[in-house]
Amino acid sequence: MLGDSKQWILIRGSDRNNPLLLFLHGGPGMPMMYLAHDFQRELERSFVVAQWDRRGAGKSFTAGMSSQRMSVSQEINDTIELIDQLRARFHQPKVYMVGFSYGSYLGILVTQHVPERLHAYVGIGQLACSEQENRTIQDTWIREQATRTHDQEPIDELNGKKPLDRERWLFKYGGEIHSAHTWWPLLWSGLRCPEYGFQDVVNVKRGVDFTARNLRYDVIDGSILDNGILYFWRSHLGLPRKCGALRWRQKPLKKAAIGKRGMILGADITDDLVDHRRSCDGLWMGLASCHFW
Repeated sequence: MLGDSKQWILIRGSDRNNPLLLFLHGGPGMPMMYLAHDFQRELERSFVVAQWDRRGAGKSFTAGMSSQRMSVSQEINDTIELIDQLRARFHQPKVYMVGFSYGSYLGILVTQHVPERLHAYVGIGQLACSEQENRTIQDTWIREQATRTHDQEPIDELNGKKPLDRERWLFKYGGEIHSAHTWWPLLWSGLRCPEYGFQDVVNVKRGVDFTARNLRYDVIDGSILDNGILYFWRSHLGLPRKCGALRWRQKPLKKAAIGKRGMILGADITDDLVDHRRSCDGLWMGLASCHFW
């Protein structure tokens, strides 16, 4: 139980004494547990990896469940509670935390609340902008791709001549799932998940819809960058430097540890990261080998 809700956690690793890594999925209601068997084996060599279907998502969705506690503040509380449960179960003082897509939004907020319980936080597909700015960036990129390929239909949609289907064009130009143009790779992976039954797979879409309708954003109004975070990234899409996650704010994180393969951001926790350099490099090796959608 987390809070008042039964929620599902999958914990895997080759050695229970390895550092803990908590993975926060995106969506906000799109689980990663049912895809973990396809991408996280390398991570399991260096970490005890916890995949968590949050309140209302994946295996944690149930028909008729109440939406009363569906809020970002409650997700923060649930995350902190899970961190403490993992620390107690595995007798470790801190965990590594990875946030993907919406999970990177939640991850930043949790990091601000309990930096002392984390070795490091890593954002993948880091959310930084307001929803409106995200849409503007997407539309600009779609227009650029359509112009480059002389594709008039998406331009007509962007100009308001037809209803706009952003997801269709993001898929077409390779901006939704790297190296794929439909949802089929995720569906096929999910159908082969050993931890998910047929009903669980069906509940993936139900949980996504339920969370999208009911999650209340009651913590931050606007851009998460207003909270003073500095991000670094690499992208196969070649997005412009004006993207929100590349902005430099006046109050960046005080310290960051650089491993052999990249940077791991922390909040006043670099001294620990220096002691865990091998773990940091293991994290980057694992993430580099993962095929994230």
